[in-house]
Amino acid sequence: MIHIITDRDLGNYNIEDTCIHKYENVISYKYSPSISELTFFSSVDLSLQEDKEIYYIFDCPGRDPLLHWISETFIFFPLLLKVKETYPNIKILNTNTKKYVKNIFNFFNINIEITDTLKPNNICFFSPIISLNDLDHLKDLFLKYVYLFIDNINIVLENSVLPNNKIILLPRNNKDNYVPNDRIIPGIEDIEQNIIDKGGIVLNTYQINNIHVQWSIIKSCEIIILDYGSSLFFNCLFLKNKKIILLNNHWLIDGQRTFLSIKLLLDIIEKNNTLIIVNPNNNNNVITYNDIKHHIE
Repeated sequence: MIHIITDRDLGNYNIEDTCIHKYENVISYKYSPSISELTFFSSVDLSLQEDKEIYYIFDCPGRDPLLHWISETFIFFPLLLKVKETYPNIKILNTNTKKYVKNIFNFFNINIEITDTLKPNNICFFSPIISLNDLDHLKDLFLKYVYLFIDNINIVLENSVLPNNKIILLPRNNKDNYVPNDRIIPGIEDIEQNIIDKGGIVLNTYQINNIHVQWSIIKSCEIIILDYGSSLFFNCLFLKNKKIILLNNHWLIDGQRTFLSIKLLLDIIEKNNTLIIVNPNNNNNVITYNDIKHHIE
């Protein structure tokens, strides 16, 4: 049997006024790329009744780019924890192989088995179907869980005390990036060296391999410098009273503001912080330290 559910479908399983989707004997599933739609097949084999595997699905329409995975599926992790109260043997089903997946579950101390294998005798839970590319009907629900996500980050970090630092630079990772968006950030070496010379921190987050340490260090800094993309939303959404210098090397932010989801997330960051957008002043899409130093010195 084939099922197609979208953001217009409220779901058939209620958890604290949020409806999610619960189906049995799912054989396979597939999210439509970049739209709020999920297609899956289920079996009507009546022999599949006992000893069911229980899964909560953590895949999404945006697949594995960091911001999409966080905003389209992971923000609903409180629902997973509620389902676990009824189904203590639940497993997380996730086909995203990026390193950040296990790290973010670890940050929130979610000690549930993660698997990429779907056994046919099952009960599967799917969060509300959301795509950042066509957020419409579930705007209010999206914002509710974004704010819960922010609150939960700050709860985890509230006892993390680090010395105050003035400046941190987060260079763009060269691993685990979404391949079509694997942009090169020219001129970053010049900025890195000047930040180090001024006693600041350059944090290559892939090598940290610990989200708690990463976010604790970032939260301890007054000025955060980073490029536009997932890094901005992942590392700055929970911050308050910071100066964020955004390197808009590829002139992406204005075009992406047209997406409602991106606008909502940027509004949260700008409401709580001073966001300074720095564009290249040349034709080579290069931002150097000279272009940002008056915001620092």
